Amino acid sequence: MKKRKHKVSSKLGILFLLVSLPLSGWLAFQGINDVQTFINLKSEVKANEELLDATKAEQEKLEATKKNLTNPDYLELVARGKYHVLREGEQVFVFPSLSETQNDRVSDNEASTSLAQSQAAAPSTPASKAASESAQSGQ
Repeated sequence: MKKRKHKVSSKLGILFLLVSLPLSGWLAFQGINDVQTFINLKSEVKANEELLDATKAEQEKLEATKKNLTNPDYLELVARGKYHVLREGEQVFVFPSLSETQNDRVSDNEASTSLAQSQAAAPSTPASKAASESAQSGQ
């Protein structure tokens, strides 16, 4: 009789092992999946909080602008600064900024450099020499 109990218990052990291994694997997979979901949701929450902060800052800025729009001094400042509105008998002088002046100089230098490069790359024929001389005299 002892041998039968041993055979039954070993069969139950194998059956338990066959059921518990896939079950524990499935539980481990679900745990890893839940951790990944948690990490993704946490990053989404952080991104949404940053968006919320930016939106709140923009709303505060817009509310301040709305409040200023009822102020006649602010309206005059905007009209004069942005739209160059004048009072009777006034003149407005608009000067180019330093960066615009430097950009114009750079573009002029680039144009003259590209002209010189195209002249150097062109074959030296009498017709091309005459064309380059006329182009240079036009500058």
